[in-house]
Amino acid sequence: KYYNAGFNVIPIRLGRKNPCIPWASFAKERMDRKQLGYLLAQFQDENIAIVTGLVSGVAVVDIDGPEGMVIEERLPKTLTVETQKGRHYYFRITKPTKTGIRIFPQVDLKADGSYVLAPPSVHPEGKIYSPVEGAKDFALLPEWVVQAAEDREKKITTVGFSDAILKGVPEGERNVT
Repeated sequence: KYYNAGFNVIPIRLGRKNPCIPWASFAKERMDRKQLGYLLAQFQDENIAIVTGLVSGVAVVDIDGPEGMVIEERLPKTLTVETQKGRHYYFRITKPTKTGIRIFPQVDLKADGSYVLAPPSVHPEGKIYSPVEGAKDFALLPEWVVQAAEDREKKITTVGFSDAILKGVPEGERNVT
């Protein structure tokens, strides 16, 4: 179903978030039906993830907590999935988009070179990913989100490594820092 909707999909270990296969090539080019058939046969009891980015034409705003929910009202109506700690907001993209960037507290942008667990996957802590009632279509990724990602990336690359260490790491930003 996801493949037919235009997404590249990969199997993810049940109860985990890591892929069952080397998947980097699927972040760059669309798999064919033969590859999909093989994956479905070999990993039928595993979780599934959608590869984000231009290859699938989608980016996901990943909100992981109450602090991040403050931007929810600024996001246009779009397909949304309930996750363990928050929500995934799916948006159409038409050009390469940066990924893995903490654009706001508890808010990441998942796009080129990334993936997100998709319904009905099970989070390692037990929550089943499920669609939220509402929008069935994908809105275009808002320009202000793209700008926030670009601004954040510039800020990260212009701050010296020692400066970042001296300032300390804000709670929830350890991996990004």
